[in-house]
Amino acid sequence: MGSRLVFPRVNDTNQTCTAFLARALARASVLDGAAPLTLPSNWAQLTVAEQLFVLADLERVDRGLPPYLGLTASLDAAAQRAARRGTDPSGTGTYHAATWGGAWASGYSPLVADYLWIYDDGWGGSTGATTNLACHAPGAPGCWRHRDALLGDEPARDGGVGAYCTDCEMGAAYAPRGAHTAGASYVDLVARPAGRPAPVVFSWRTELAYT
Repeated sequence: MGSRLVFPRVNDTNQTCTAFLARALARASVLDGAAPLTLPSNWAQLTVAEQLFVLADLERVDRGLPPYLGLTASLDAAAQRAARRGTDPSGTGTYHAATWGGAWASGYSPLVADYLWIYDDGWGGSTGATTNLACHAPGAPGCWRHRDALLGDEPARDGGVGAYCTDCEMGAAYAPRGAHTAGASYVDLVARPAGRPAPVVFSWRTELAYT
């Protein structure tokens, strides 16, 4: 009897599913010229927002880039509003930002969201094969824009929060169903503070012990 494709539940923590997606990310990161992405030992204990933040910083440090400092409550709140809408973030809310950028994805796991943002954000050869809704044609301005917000080195495209930001902070959020989405809704929101960085509710420094 042939195998049957089974889609996971939203945020399925099944170890087999997680291991499969982690292997896909590790392979993609190596093909991209980075170190193989390895999940931290406390992955299963992290919230979805924390998982999104950790993935963003793993993608950065594996490429020799400075990590984002941590999650702030105000940026988390702004990211949550975008997740409920099912759209890219539209601002930083009460967080006083000099510059900012962000990304939204629909899927079944933070690992899927990260894969889409970093490795599948360009033109897929046709509209149906392209996961980035803003990438409506080859070379369109929206192609790879989500990746640029996390790893880009052109301020005109990454909003000044990409590769070389040393004091950027993040908000991250998840909604079981965003507006007009079939899967869960995931959002990363990155901001460079206009002054001193805000207090964080979760930091990369404390997460380092598990990486």
